[in-house]
Amino acid sequence: MEFVRRFPWVIQLIILSYTYQPQPKNLLKDIVHYKKSQYILLNVYDMYWSYYELDSNEYKQWLLNDLLSYANNHKATIYGYVYKFYIIFNRIATLETYESIVTYIHRLGKKEIGTQINIVLGLFNMYEREDFVKDSLSTYCSFVSGHG
Repeated sequence: MEFVRRFPWVIQLIILSYTYQPQPKNLLKDIVHYKKSQYILLNVYDMYWSYYELDSNEYKQWLLNDLLSYANNHKATIYGYVYKFYIIFNRIATLETYESIVTYIHRLGKKEIGTQINIVLGLFNMYEREDFVKDSLSTYCSFVSGHG
């Protein structure tokens, strides 16, 4: 924070005011839930898919595929997107139209796989995240516990 002292005092006050604002409890709870969900999913998918000796990060492709499938009510995205999918991606404030969401999805697909997972998982609300984690655990848990 030493560099802040080089700014005029008015700018210093504005910057410092942001450092003292507490975050809403529901936002903090969502962040904690996101991190726990991310940790569980990455580990479960890694354990399951490593059994099949896939490339080291291929499990992330499966996780992303399952996240997008869940967002699209388990319908293949190649055939288009369902209403739920648009509702989830509409949570990005700048995506207001069907066309902007489709354009965003195409751009998202060019990003690093971990970034894609983080964005999609972050767009889910806590209920959706919890539901997805439960679905994933019920699908992969018996295998993981038997082979882990």
